[in-house]
Amino acid sequence: MSQAAESHRPRILFLDDEENVLDGLKRLTRMRWPDWECVFVSNAIVALSLLRAEEFSAFVCDFSMPRMSGLEVFQMVRRCDTCWRIPFVCLTGNTAAREQMLVAGADSVLTKPCDLGELRQTLSQLMNNRDGECCGKAA
Repeated sequence: MSQAAESHRPRILFLDDEENVLDGLKRLTRMRWPDWECVFVSNAIVALSLLRAEEFSAFVCDFSMPRMSGLEVFQMVRRCDTCWRIPFVCLTGNTAAREQMLVAGADSVLTKPCDLGELRQTLSQLMNNRDGECCGKAA
C-alpha cells in the first residue's frame, strides 16, 4: 500500500477488559475490515496513553470494566488536550449505562453484542463528520 493511501486508512482503537471479546473482534475485523487498522487493548490506562501519543480515527470502548468504567474513560478523553475530539463509541448491554453515556455526550452507544456491520457504519459516519479535524497526537 502506498504511503499516501496508508495515511488515509482509518485507525480505530478498541478497549475491552475481556480478552475473549478482543480476540473475537481481532479475528472479525481482520477478515471484514482489511482497509482499516484496528488496535486492541485491555487496559484503560494503556488506551489513554495511546490516545495521547498516537493518531486514531475513532475510539471504541466497553462500558463495564474493572478499575475504570467506560464513563470515566470517556470523561478523561474529553479532558485530553490532544484527543478530546475523537469519535467515541461505547459498547454496553446495560440500559442505565447507555443513558449515562448519552447524557455525558458520547458520540454513539451500541448494544453488546454489537453487529459488526452496524459498528462499521457508525464509525464511518462519525469519522466522516469529523473529517479534516485532528484526533490524536498533536501536529
